[in-house]
Amino acid sequence: MRTLILIFIFTFNLCAQWFEVVLPQTYPVFNKIKFINDDVAIIVGDSGTILRTTDGGLNWNKLLNITSKNLKSINIAQNIFYVCGDSGFIIESTNLGISWNSISFQFQTNLSDIFFIDTLNGYVVGENSIFKTTNKGGNWTRQTFDNNLFQAVYFINKDTGFATSLRIFSPGNFHSAIYKTTNGGVDWFIQISTPGEELYEIYFIDSVGYIIGEHEKVFRTTNYGSNWYEPHPTTPPRTESFFSTFFIDSLTGWITGDVEKIYKTSNGALSWDIQLSRLDLNKAVFLNSIVFKDSNNGFAVGSQRINSTDFAGIIFKTTNGGITSVNEDQSSIRDFQYKLHQNYPNPFNPITAISYQIKEQGLVQLKVYNLLGQEIVTLINAVQPAGNYETLFDASNLPSGVYIYSLRVNDFVQNNKMTLLK
Repeated sequence: MRTLILIFIFTFNLCAQWFEVVLPQTYPVFNKIKFINDDVAIIVGDSGTILRTTDGGLNWNKLLNITSKNLKSINIAQNIFYVCGDSGFIIESTNLGISWNSISFQFQTNLSDIFFIDTLNGYVVGENSIFKTTNKGGNWTRQTFDNNLFQAVYFINKDTGFATSLRIFSPGNFHSAIYKTTNGGVDWFIQISTPGEELYEIYFIDSVGYIIGEHEKVFRTTNYGSNWYEPHPTTPPRTESFFSTFFIDSLTGWITGDVEKIYKTSNGALSWDIQLSRLDLNKAVFLNSIVFKDSNNGFAVGSQRINSTDFAGIIFKTTNGGITSVNEDQSSIRDFQYKLHQNYPNPFNPITAISYQIKEQGLVQLKVYNLLGQEIVTLINAVQPAGNYETLFDASNLPSGVYIYSLRVNDFVQNNKMTLLK
């Protein structure tokens, strides 16, 4: 595959420490970015656009177009890039994006997401269907779900996977849905169906996962997707959409919004700080994908409005984690006080998440008691610096009932109740 254009990167500094990459020409909308290692990444976008870097994002090469179709998503499995797009278009690269091969797909469905577990087994979703291959795309089986618009698919192992969909019951009556399979896509069942709109992305880091979407929806799991909850429930009239998220550990991550924003959380999505906003940009920007190589170096790609009808691709990057140098928006929540949050879920069976925050270093003791005041277990007994923390409490060996969990740090003490229902 020949390289046509070498993109030299120039940047200007935004006060929130995200830098716009100034491109030498106008490109179509960018939809997704993925790093396969510290040096190599690709960006895919509309009209068959593929950009590639081999130096960690310092320079980008535009690859020769192999299609005019819009490319929507990227997946990486065993050092292979997989890309899908409109009209059933699927390609793969086995040499770090240098050249690309077509993967056979007999359906003309517009595809929104792709996920390969290994070189044989893969899934794509789009419109009202989930597709599966077990032979590198030689054949695909199709499962149809009427009145569903699927947006994302993700597997945590060969058996357990998730897909998100917009379930349409009638005009103006639709639900955000999370589907799950535990038998490798043979059967899918609905875990959550709640009034709302589309859920755009699924992201896991070990046992902790996040699903995000319209109306600032964020669902979180701490047990490999057995249960999902909203760490910071949203209610109308919140109209912002969350398009993409990336976490470097179970608590620390970033999210992109459709009103020129990048947010960061340090407490598992309980609260968000604005890092990039319209105040910085003074232009209409929609960021479709975000990724971090480490805690400091990150990229976000999407589109910027050129005029009333046209959009062009845009790239932002940060080299310091997007640390904000000024207080840009008072709606951003940063409450570094001592606080013990209500466990979730509550009631629970048998595992629940307990989160807390401390404003300065101290000996942290988190214990669970029964109603007689007898200590059941010590969950934390260690010196910890200021910050946000979360731990899981497994009550598999305890009977149903009400329990007290207590946080003690320095001179601070707080007790909360939780209910175990078996």
